[in-house]
Amino acid sequence: MSPTAADRLAERVSALRGGIAYQAYLEAREAVLRMMDLSSAQPSAYWRHELSGFEYMLDASPLLIERLRHHSFHVTGLRAYDYRPGKDAHRRRLADKLGRLREIGDERHLVPESPQLGGFGHEIEGELYNLDTLKFFEAMIALDRCGALATLASSSQRSVIWEIGAGWGGFARVLKTAVPNSTYVICDLPELYLFSGPYLRTLMPDARVRYWSGEDGDALFEDWEEIDFILVPAAGLSAITPPRLDLVVNMVSFQEMTTEQVRGYLQHALDAGAHTVYSLNRDRSGYNTELSGLRELMGEQLTLEEIVLLDEAYTSLAVKKATAESDGPRQAASLRRLARRALRASAPSPRRAGDTNSYRHIVGRPRSEPGPHAR
Repeated sequence: MSPTAADRLAERVSALRGGIAYQAYLEAREAVLRMMDLSSAQPSAYWRHELSGFEYMLDASPLLIERLRHHSFHVTGLRAYDYRPGKDAHRRRLADKLGRLREIGDERHLVPESPQLGGFGHEIEGELYNLDTLKFFEAMIALDRCGALATLASSSQRSVIWEIGAGWGGFARVLKTAVPNSTYVICDLPELYLFSGPYLRTLMPDARVRYWSGEDGDALFEDWEEIDFILVPAAGLSAITPPRLDLVVNMVSFQEMTTEQVRGYLQHALDAGAHTVYSLNRDRSGYNTELSGLRELMGEQLTLEEIVLLDEAYTSLAVKKATAESDGPRQAASLRRLARRALRASAPSPRRAGDTNSYRHIVGRPRSEPGPHAR
């Protein structure tokens, strides 16, 4: 008698349950629940709302974890549906922007989306690419241009990188791949480790991961040179006292915090001896009324440099101009509609003078004299 559909499902779920991805998820969930018990800090109103949307991740099945990347839209807004076959116009725009980034960036810093855990994207030259892929490549180009990557690569000592708000862990993988001789510290809301914990464990199976469990900095960074990733919740910020701090990274989450939260993170970074702080953010998200202005806050104690790359924000894809002669009236009209929709949805150009709501690559370095809010 051949196996029934129920038998085949049970066999598949059993195999997934014993796999590295689901075991990494169980490890992450145990750590997250422990962090939640130890945490008293409240996220911003925006993130309280967002967290409520993926509470189901606390009780995920092996089948869900097998497609973990499909659920990370809660963090980035990107959906696998938008990269399905047949989205030819979207694929062309993505490929065009990828080509322009390749012209200005080092190909070694371009890491395609992995198909593991349900990774998705348009297939270009045999690899998967999506808007996250391009964002990470942009960030690596900016870090390269400001000299941060060269400094990390040339160091004879193991580096320490601190990413504030790593989301689902995609950029952590990219930067850790580029700087393997590093200990990568992540500080995030506990619930987000349900994404980044299993992702990093699965994509980098040899990596050594440590979750904060209430210990102080001395214990957390004991034998730190043997650890690849250290995952700490906001409530454990005081334990982030590494022996050195070469680079601090924040992408698209400072803009969603409160003024005091941002100021607290920046002050902690300076107290820990940060050499470079990199931000890819807007001054504040349009719906965030709890943040005064990010660049002003960063400028209180840091000398700032803007790295200008393309004429549009990372959220924007170029739209090909169509004509009736080249594409036909119907396709031209369709592409014009796509163009209008993209313009409405995309962020303003990072070059627009006086615009405080654009995404910008900002690099900050400590001043010799403390700023007005130094403590």
